[in-house]
Amino acid sequence: MQNQEWIKTLEDGRKVKFTWETMHENVAFVTAQIAANPVVYSIMLAKANSPLRCEDVEGHFAAEPMQKESHSVEFSATSHSIVGLFPR
Repeated sequence: MQNQEWIKTLEDGRKVKFTWETMHENVAFVTAQIAANPVVYSIMLAKANSPLRCEDVEGHFAAEPMQKESHSVEFSATSHSIVGLFPR
């Protein structure tokens, strides 16, 4: 099993911890969590390249709702990620 974690600072100064772990052949589990926030966004990728690049993992969360005042989550019917986390 391969895994990695790193912290990225967003433009507004908030820090986000990303992780990925290869579960088995081409299956990966990726997460994102904003510092001081108990919510962990996670995605199971059934067809992942191994090893994943940081940009690949961050890209899966590119549409997540990460506004400071927002607590609602909108799911996209056509995407594997949740809509609204990072501005594109």
